[in-house]
Amino acid sequence: MKFSLQHICAFGLVACLGLLSACQTAPVPPEVARNLASIRNEVEKGRTATIETTARLRSLRDAKPNDLKVMYSAYDASVKSLESKALGVGLVMDFSQDRSDQYFGKWEKDIAQLAEDDTRSRAADRRAEAQASYRDIKSRVADLRVNFRAFMATLKDIHKMVGADTTPAGVKAAQPTIDAVLEREKLVLKDIDALIAAINKVQP
Repeated sequence: MKFSLQHICAFGLVACLGLLSACQTAPVPPEVARNLASIRNEVEKGRTATIETTARLRSLRDAKPNDLKVMYSAYDASVKSLESKALGVGLVMDFSQDRSDQYFGKWEKDIAQLAEDDTRSRAADRRAEAQASYRDIKSRVADLRVNFRAFMATLKDIHKMVGADTTPAGVKAAQPTIDAVLEREKLVLKDIDALIAAINKVQP
């Protein structure tokens, strides 16, 4: 069954009015909520792939000479998989197609048509909270995208460097870069967890 924009926003308005006293965090219109759910799913996949890739990198760093080729092959596969995951194209696509301003604008018009001043005021407050929450999420996504791209670029540099010299000496030469990217992983995972937590507040 397809719903018109008017129906979607009207449903969001009714739902939010019904939850005014029960929720501390503002819900967002259903169409926006679906977008957030998609982003959360993509980010969770990216988190898993990030942890797997750095685990493979540690194994490569600590590998015995006879195991270097095998460990590099595993790292190679993980880097390629991570690059294809959500934190790349997925987030860009979700927000390049984002129509949240349109939905929030329609929601504002629906609120203006409410007859009771008190109800209209409470509904407007709820909409403002929801929009602020959504803008915060978009800001977190933008920050994560920047940090992740830098993280990914370093992983790929290591991939190229060790790939061209898959020897103990080659891995040793890459050691400072490996240590740096493993430290950067902590920041990336922190950003990911903060984004997921922010989405969960408005999209359980």
